[in-house]
Amino acid sequence: MPIFSRTVFFLSAVCALQGSPATSREIKYGSEVTMHGRLVSSWRFGPPGFGETPKTDPKVRFVFLQLNDPVNVGPAQAVPKDDSDIEAHNNVKVIRLWCMDNVECEAVVKHLPVCPVSVSGKLHAEVAPLDFLPVTMDVDEVKVEHCAK
Repeated sequence: MPIFSRTVFFLSAVCALQGSPATSREIKYGSEVTMHGRLVSSWRFGPPGFGETPKTDPKVRFVFLQLNDPVNVGPAQAVPKDDSDIEAHNNVKVIRLWCMDNVECEAVVKHLPVCPVSVSGKLHAEVAPLDFLPVTMDVDEVKVEHCAK
């Protein structure tokens, strides 16, 4: 294969693996959305010190949604400049879920990471240390999809 053909083939393969930002789903903060993926949990230090004093800081279980397909998240049209939902984030693959007060969400956590889920709610930008990620979701509903467990 000539060098030009190998270069074109290589660049095509790299583009295919990386995906194109133009093909990512665009979502505005605050809008109702349903996203698909797998639940992942992690134990992390919580308040008051978030690990600065590991002997006394409690570990808390946090739940995240590992998305099937990355998304681009941005501000709604008329957002004040001092609003936390002003910053855009591209190629978001994991979202911090705020749902542990939701009995339905707690019940679904037992399926992680085995079963695919759909999660509905509103997206927001991180505002507090407990958010851990740039994009969070206030969860309204979690559904287990086609679980072979």
